[in-house]
Amino acid sequence: MTKTPKAQREAHAAIDEAQSAAKQAKKAAKTLSKKAAAQIRDLVDEAREAADVSKKQVRRKPGKVTKQVRRATDRLVRATEKAIAKAEVKTAAKAAAAAEDKPAPAEAADDLGGLTVVQLRTRARAAGKTGYSRLTKAQLLDLLS
Repeated sequence: MTKTPKAQREAHAAIDEAQSAAKQAKKAAKTLSKKAAAQIRDLVDEAREAADVSKKQVRRKPGKVTKQVRRATDRLVRATEKAIAKAEVKTAAKAAAAAEDKPAPAEAADDLGGLTVVQLRTRARAAGKTGYSRLTKAQLLDLLS
């Protein structure tokens, strides 16, 4: 039995990577907006087409196959990460807007004392406050109450 050349092994690894990236991106597209999901699905199709090569192609031009598959996979991964990050920002903005609309209970000042400085800064950011990054815990409590 002959040994598989390194270039062919790399091509097969790239194909497997593209297939798993396409599967993950398809799952992620279900949670995104219609427009973003459509773009992701197009890139998933492109990655699957790039990964759908014959054994003959892999044997004859493994470097070319690897390059094409990795390029398609990279485009898919970058687009998916960008769309997910954009969706997370929108979700966080909606949550912050919803939190601003709700009146804070009278006990909120007591609850703030149990929070860490990082959590207080996050609350200050959500409340739309500025200049909180260098404040101490006591100053953050004064700012938020």
